[in-house]
Amino acid sequence: DRDSGAASCGKLGGSECVEAKLGLVTIVDTYTLKPVGTVLAHRSPVQALSLNPTGQLLATASTKGTVIRVFAVPSLDTLYAFRRGSSACQIFGLVFSRDSAHICASAASGTVHVFRNSERKLGTLPLQSEEATVGAA
Repeated sequence: DRDSGAASCGKLGGSECVEAKLGLVTIVDTYTLKPVGTVLAHRSPVQALSLNPTGQLLATASTKGTVIRVFAVPSLDTLYAFRRGSSACQIFGLVFSRDSAHICASAASGTVHVFRNSERKLGTLPLQSEEATVGAA
C-alpha cells in the first residue's frame, strides 16, 4: 500500500509501520545487514529518497513535498533543507548530480526543481570511481 508507507517497511501487527507515519528513515549497511542509524527526516511520511553516487549523502522529501532535506551518511546530521514551495505537492523522484553539487526533484505539478548548494559542501565529497586500465595483452 503505497499511500500508507507499508510498502517501505511492511505491516506490524496489522497496523501501519510507525516509521512510515513519522517520516523516519533507517539506513542499513547492505554488507552486514545491520542498521547504521535512524533519522526523523520529516514530520509526515517520506515520499521519495535518494543516495548520492558515493553513498555519503541522503536526500528525502515527505508526502507534503514542500521541503527536501539532505543528510550526511552515516552520521545522519542534517546538512541542508531546500524549500520547493509552500503548497503541498507529490514528489515523484529525487536524484543527485554526479558531483553531488545539485539535487533534482520531479513533482506531480509537472515541474522539475534543481537545487544547488551555495556553499559547495556537497560537491567537495570525493566521487569514488574505478579507473580503467588499458594495456596490451
